[in-house]
Amino acid sequence: MSVRSYFKRKAKTSLIVSTLSISFLLVLLGVVALVIMETSNLVNVVRENAEVQVFLSDDASNLDILALSKQISASGYAKNLRYVSKDDAKRILTEDLGEDFVDFVGYNPLKASLVLQLKSKYASSDSLYTISHFIKQNAMVTDIRYHQLLFDTINKNIKIFTFIGFGICAFFLILSLILIHNYIKLALFAERFLIKSMQLVGATKQFIRKPYLIRGLWQGFFAGLIASLLLIGLLFWINENVANLNTLLNFNDLAILFSVIFALSMLTTIFSSLLATNRYLNADIDELY
Repeated sequence: MSVRSYFKRKAKTSLIVSTLSISFLLVLLGVVALVIMETSNLVNVVRENAEVQVFLSDDASNLDILALSKQISASGYAKNLRYVSKDDAKRILTEDLGEDFVDFVGYNPLKASLVLQLKSKYASSDSLYTISHFIKQNAMVTDIRYHQLLFDTINKNIKIFTFIGFGICAFFLILSLILIHNYIKLALFAERFLIKSMQLVGATKQFIRKPYLIRGLWQGFFAGLIASLLLIGLLFWINENVANLNTLLNFNDLAILFSVIFALSMLTTIFSSLLATNRYLNADIDELY
């Protein structure tokens, strides 16, 4: 085996190894992002399941209730709205107590109500106060009740989760960028003499860099493709054997994630290839040994 064939084979092997290594790093980063996205969606579901009860006066007509329901449903803050009549309220409370309380009271003291579930971004103390004040302006509304402590606890935990989640994601992102750069640098290390030889025979830096930048682009593309396929396979496996993540992770979430993986992979490999080639182009011959 000639020296040229040896270095060519070594460079090819280094390129394949670095591409696979980058793919596995992207998979790790993708898993972290999936966990954070899944948890974020779960938190939003919890916020949207918290209920606000709008109690109505006994003399409110069906047309008045229908008009108020349409007004609330047409607003930007309503996720879901349902009507609970006096009889429905009586039935629910009777089931909870295990006995008919009307037999002791002699009448049904409960009021009809509209049960409102807010969109996640409106489930905060400030928004709840504004929304409650607006709904209370309707003459048929007697009271509005919601678990303030529950909303406050949820929002407090969301802030903590957001801080920790971004911290973890930032850590893995920086770690991945550093490792990917090192993989690219090591892959080009096997070709450092070839890069320097082309420069010594008169090739311009731009001419020497161009094929390595193109190769870095394709390397990033294939690394992103492999990582995306592995993540899709992992999601299918989890969906079939562990839990149905599709209930929370929708197509848009996954499309954004895979787009970020491809963009991050290609941009990082191109930039790292540029830095590595510049390093060997600007190095002295003795520094290459």
